[in-house]
Amino acid sequence: MADIKQISDQELWEYIDGGLSRARREQIAATLAENPEQAAQAEAMRQQNERLKALGQDIIAGPVPDKLKKLFETAGDNSLSQSSRIAPGNNFMAFGRTGSSVISIAVGFAIGWLVHSSLQPQPTSPIQDALSYISSTYDFYSGQNDLPLDFLPERRADMEERIAKLFGRSIALPDLSPRGYQYRGARIIPASIGNVAIYQFDVADKNSPVAVIFWPSEDPPSELSNFTGSENKQIRYWTVKGYGFAVASNAAPDIVDGLSQDVYQFYQAAFSETP
Repeated sequence: MADIKQISDQELWEYIDGGLSRARREQIAATLAENPEQAAQAEAMRQQNERLKALGQDIIAGPVPDKLKKLFETAGDNSLSQSSRIAPGNNFMAFGRTGSSVISIAVGFAIGWLVHSSLQPQPTSPIQDALSYISSTYDFYSGQNDLPLDFLPERRADMEERIAKLFGRSIALPDLSPRGYQYRGARIIPASIGNVAIYQFDVADKNSPVAVIFWPSEDPPSELSNFTGSENKQIRYWTVKGYGFAVASNAAPDIVDGLSQDVYQFYQAAFSETP
């Protein structure tokens, strides 16, 4: 196992971004699996990275305010009018001085606008916040990062004991083998929405992992629904008293629908009984 002291913040960032050699990634993954505090730090860094990426996409996709457009148009007009009054031999240098001054002001204004926009509170709900987190969690933990699972199938008894302790009741493992999916293991992630547990399943080719995810929730009980805020994956979710559930996968929608119906009915029956 890699010594925890030898994992620098730089390496953690590269690990989160999918860098480093495979051997080093395996060392870091093993260390994180055995060190909850370091794993929580890595998770916080991953969430920060996701927020920054999302902010960048919002900035690129967002409309430019009319005031900012006019400022850049004025900058261009002023630069041209200044350069037209300068001797031919000095055009380039003069334009550079004038243009850079005006553009610096414009860029300063633009940065202020972007920061101001990013700090404005966006209307959200607890379930939407949780599902956004679930979406990125599936990408990171059930994608291509080769992270070892906390509880492999042979440690099922340990996993069930840990789940019961953290969630205040047992939350049984569904059987997805009739649909060709085998249980690979489980992991528990400390998060801002509370402890998040993931039961992971795979088909033989391991190209479409399925994650059954649950977390503490104060949302009222709800029916099986489709979360539309994710890309390149399907997420179905519902809530029962005290808990939220989701099924996430990059499999075809009809496959995810069938799996989700099975898992939904399984837990509806389980939660109708005494824990």
